[in-house]
Parts: sequence; structure tokens; C-alpha cells
Amino acid sequence: MPVIVIGADTPEGPAVVEALVKRAFEVRAFITDPALSNQLRTSGAKVATGDISDGTHVEAAAMGCFCAVVMAGAAKDDRERFFVADATDLHRIWLDALANAEVSRIIWAQDSTQPLHPQTSRSVSAELIVVSEGPGLPARVADLENSEKIEPHDLA
Repeated sequence: MPVIVIGADTPEGPAVVEALVKRAFEVRAFITDPALSNQLRTSGAKVATGDISDGTHVEAAAMGCFCAVVMAGAAKDDRERFFVADATDLHRIWLDALANAEVSRIIWAQDSTQPLHPQTSRSVSAELIVVSEGPGLPARVADLENSEKIEPHDLA
């Protein structure tokens, strides 16, 4: 089943994409910086370039995906964001976009200093698991994507 990595152009993003591709998944890499396109395509991913703060871009790229891997650091790095600059608001936009795209599973990768999960006013029906960035993240993400079922976190 297709999987999308939002923020595949974060420091750990390419390794996550590569780990997913190695497991023979159809992988889409959503990036802001087109300079990374060739590297990600060479690894076997399909690449979508757009504004991560535009929920319609994220939603369109995620259509038909079973799973979304969200590299939460993409909400607070130095990339351009035309619609929303606040990380919490951006996280809400991503969750809404993924809900609209009817993604079934969300793997939320964030650093351990962030809150456990983003708050949203919209109910998220997808399975959601939050994982910490760091050593072993690519393999953990690939294992979770391939799991039959994961225990969701409540976002309410």
C-alpha cells in the first residue's frame, strides 16, 4: 500500500524514505526543497514538491495512501511557509489534510522535546502513533508501516 513521507527533506527524512523503499513499498516523498528530488527519486520514491503549509498540497499528495509518515520537524525548520508559520497550526493543517485524504495510519516522528502529540479540533480516525526521532528511526517507521495494527493515540 502507498505511503507518503511529509517532510522527506528533513535531516532524517531521506533515510526514512530509503528504509520504506527497501521494503518494497510505494513511497511518495513530499518535500519543499527541489534540490533533494533527484536523490529521493534515485532511491525509488515518487517525489512531490510543494508548500507544506498548504493543506491542499499535502492532501493531494496523500490521496490513495494507506499510511503517512509525518516528519514533525518540517514544521519548525527554516523552510519557507506561505500560509502558516506556527508549528502547532501547521500540525493541525497536516492532520486535516490527511483526514481529508482518508489516510488510515499516521506515524508521527518528532523530537523528544515536543509534546506527545499535536492538538487538533478535528477528530482523527486514523491509527496514530508518535515515535521519537533519533537512531533507529527509519527501521522503526518501516516496521510500524508494515504492522498489521498499531495502537492509536487519542488526539481529542
